[in-house]
Amino acid sequence: MQYRINRNLSLFFLLLFFVSSLFLPSITSAFFYKYDFAIVLPVGNLNQWDDSQVYGPSVVFEGGKFKMWFSGSDGIHRKIGYAESLTPFSFTKNLSSPVITSNIINSSDIGVEHPSVININSQYKLWLSNVELSYQNFGIFYLTSSTGLSWSTPLNLNFDTNSTSWDILGKGAPTIIYNSVQNIYHMWYAARGSLNGSTRWRIGYATSSDGINWTKNPTPVLEASQFWEGSEIGNPAVLFDETTGIYDMWYHAAYDIGHATSPDGINWTKDPANPILSPTAGTFDSKRVFNPYVLKKDGILYLYYTGIGSDDKWQIGLATSEPIPSSLPTATPTITPIPSVTPVITSTLTPTPTPTITITPTITPTFTPSPTPIINQ
Repeated sequence: MQYRINRNLSLFFLLLFFVSSLFLPSITSAFFYKYDFAIVLPVGNLNQWDDSQVYGPSVVFEGGKFKMWFSGSDGIHRKIGYAESLTPFSFTKNLSSPVITSNIINSSDIGVEHPSVININSQYKLWLSNVELSYQNFGIFYLTSSTGLSWSTPLNLNFDTNSTSWDILGKGAPTIIYNSVQNIYHMWYAARGSLNGSTRWRIGYATSSDGINWTKNPTPVLEASQFWEGSEIGNPAVLFDETTGIYDMWYHAAYDIGHATSPDGINWTKDPANPILSPTAGTFDSKRVFNPYVLKKDGILYLYYTGIGSDDKWQIGLATSEPIPSSLPTATPTITPIPSVTPVITSTLTPTPTPTITITPTITPTFTPSPTPIINQ
């Protein structure tokens, strides 16, 4: 059964939204429908590596399959898993999961999280965040794979400028778009730094020709400004519409998910209908929705997100831009386990400085990497 997610939306804001859409075309609407309020990827069984949290998905559709890389945790260590499905609605975890271990960056790390995966010329490219023991230091790293299961030794990203005050305490939760015509990678990410004497999470932007060396926009491209957001936002997911030339971004704040559009990926206009997705009482996401990832297929937007319910489990759900019949098959194929190779990190790999997303080391309930109530790339 589908339900329209539209909390406290007044006629005034509806009119604003429709008028603004005339001047800024977008690939999305303000409305999403939660698919049966169902969990498409649940936590693992007791004592498994992901029995407490599954979150931060990245989904690719190819070869007739939906392929998902996701973050998982037993409440202590954070790792990257892999799952597949023939439909968008119910995923089967690979038996070799996790495919990336918690100590792949540093042996003392709490782990890795928030993968962003793309496939270019039959090579998977993955960017993720690491979380250090203090929950205060985070970094963004780059890996490659021919299978999506066995990954190369991580490389630390290089930025053209040193950390500035707005991102000095960390970067993480990246989302990547590749422009094959210009051979340019575009990255939006969450960054933590100082603002008016306080610590705040905001969203940054950078470009690269190789996925490793990046030119950073000197200032954040999106920060909290709407009432529902509170004081911090983060964990962006971005799509580009080649027809309209418009970028669409989904991002999270304390409890909800918002949406914004941009003509260039730098200057953004927030949706007056925000938030576009909110918690629903009595379901697995009754406390919070966050960590959006959006896939467009056959004209439909599939918004995968993390929900937290009364049991405090983090699990992955789905909302769509159009109602999807519940009768569609949800069975997924059995995935043949493939050994996952854990690369050995050489001593030349330098752990992230002080920054990099603790996605919410100081944001009560908002970003995944965080020492507080919750909480990449």
